[in-house]
Amino acid sequence: MRPKKKGMTDVVGRAETTVDIKVGLMKPLGIEFEKYDEEPNRAWVSGIFKDGSAFKNGEIEAGDFLFSVNGKEVDGMPYEEALQNIVDAEGEINLVFKRIYSSG
Repeated sequence: MRPKKKGMTDVVGRAETTVDIKVGLMKPLGIEFEKYDEEPNRAWVSGIFKDGSAFKNGEIEAGDFLFSVNGKEVDGMPYEEALQNIVDAEGEINLVFKRIYSSG
């Protein structure tokens, strides 16, 4: 069993386990987001740049999706609107990402 990283909480579902990744980051974040046609109201992490605070933090990975920005749930919002919350934020930005593991 691998040790949990700081800020992670397991939530068990039927066939999946979802892990919350809670981070406080400063701009530039260095996160590349992507939208998929199948889920247009979800911002997925497609890459992490070495010069951003997300890389230095080490918690976020490609394949995670953005859940909330400074306590405001953005999962389910149109992609551009969800990311606008990051653009508009100042100072340290409290972000929650989710990572899905399939069990089985």
